[in-house]
Amino acid sequence: MPIHARQFVLGPNARKGSHDWKCLRLRDRLVLSYCPRLWVRQVTDKLGRCWVLLGMAVQSDSARGSPEDELADFSRGDIASVTESWAGRWILIGEDQLYLDAGGLLGCYYLRQGGFWLSSSLALLTQIGGQEDPGSRRQQLADNDGLGGDPPPRCCYRGIGKLLPTQRFDLRDGSVQPRQPFSSAVAVRSYEELLAQMADCLTATIRNVDGADRQLWVALSAGYHSRLLLAAALRLGVDFRTYTQTFPMMLEADRDLPVELAQAVGVEHFARESRAEVAALGERMDAHSHGQYVDVDRTFYARRQWEWSAPADVMLRGLGLELGQCYYWHLLPDRPAFDSVLAAFGAGQAPDYVKESLADYLDWTASHPIPDMDWRDRWYLDMRLGGWLSAEEQALDLLEGRSFIPANSARLYRLLLQVPVEVRRTNRHFIDLIDHLWPGLTAYPFNARDSFLRNTVRRVRKYAAIIHHSGARSASHQLGAALRRRLHRA
Repeated sequence: MPIHARQFVLGPNARKGSHDWKCLRLRDRLVLSYCPRLWVRQVTDKLGRCWVLLGMAVQSDSARGSPEDELADFSRGDIASVTESWAGRWILIGEDQLYLDAGGLLGCYYLRQGGFWLSSSLALLTQIGGQEDPGSRRQQLADNDGLGGDPPPRCCYRGIGKLLPTQRFDLRDGSVQPRQPFSSAVAVRSYEELLAQMADCLTATIRNVDGADRQLWVALSAGYHSRLLLAAALRLGVDFRTYTQTFPMMLEADRDLPVELAQAVGVEHFARESRAEVAALGERMDAHSHGQYVDVDRTFYARRQWEWSAPADVMLRGLGLELGQCYYWHLLPDRPAFDSVLAAFGAGQAPDYVKESLADYLDWTASHPIPDMDWRDRWYLDMRLGGWLSAEEQALDLLEGRSFIPANSARLYRLLLQVPVEVRRTNRHFIDLIDHLWPGLTAYPFNARDSFLRNTVRRVRKYAAIIHHSGARSASHQLGAALRRRLHRA
């Protein structure tokens, strides 16, 4: 797959990332240039307005129609009431607004220069403008490990911002406006109803992703989230296979249990073994992502562990469900405070643009609160999903197949946040949901730990690799951040 695959640029005139890109004029002011491998659909609603849907949008509510059908039936009201149940990775353009998917996984950078420009690709946007912050990109991202890379709304280029999931872009004047992530806060009557609705979210999404021309894969580990997707796929009875990306010194449970689980339920399982790293492949992903992603899938790509992915493949991955685990509650303070956030992530030595971005973000959240949403959960939505995972998904656009996150719908996130906090913190709701979908899978242990010796050897090798690739300073920063996270958990 060529670099800039599945990307787009929206601006005053055409800006192609490759000779085969297509162009679509939106009214008189803007031109959408896009890779033909990026799905783009135009839909006219009941009032004659044109909507443009980019990416892979899938209905997560079994009682509702496809995103395209819902757009065609739309007339008046809040568009969020339509899009809230859409899962996947998408952008919607209409009524002079640009909206992101629930977690901002089809990320959007913006630049105001000769009008304004928007793109899923930082690499393409920097060809138009922006001034790079001084310093090594790989070094800076390695130092920002606790933050998962560059935290939005800024990035390493002055003049270029990144849209948050809780923002929308006004295409009339180029301004960034607040966006409520949920159209309503309808309370579910009981815990059992919560489980039933969450089950419907996942099964409806997977059913609507499935198709005669697609091969579904479930990424399997020893954790809760992958087993939940396994249970949902089994409940549906769809054809799928499972896979695990392996690496040296991975947890024994993550290596061995997926094989046991797949055998127990009668599905094929493939372990994608690590091979020698090809430096040119890592550099290729860096060029495509403009160095915004340096995490584990870059290693898998460089070690040719993604070569198996074919055009018809859709890899279902369990990310996003961490929102239902109070993921950052142990690390972040109850109330947002700049110094506490820096300390929590070991970002005291981060570049100035990172600190400025964090300050901008905290100012934005203070000015535009989200009712009934703890700020630490909002941090997960905006930073973990809209920052780190968005960069990962953009990097994986280089694959022949498609990565797909079934959990990424506002509907499911709203349901997860209605689970009582004391339940969320114990993962009891995930266990109950797995039992609801496919009884018996919870008989196998979750995230079994390795021996003390193996854990120690793995950590030593991890930090030795960091020193080799990024230097002792990065290793020291990451070790300090890891120790602080451990102390917070304690």
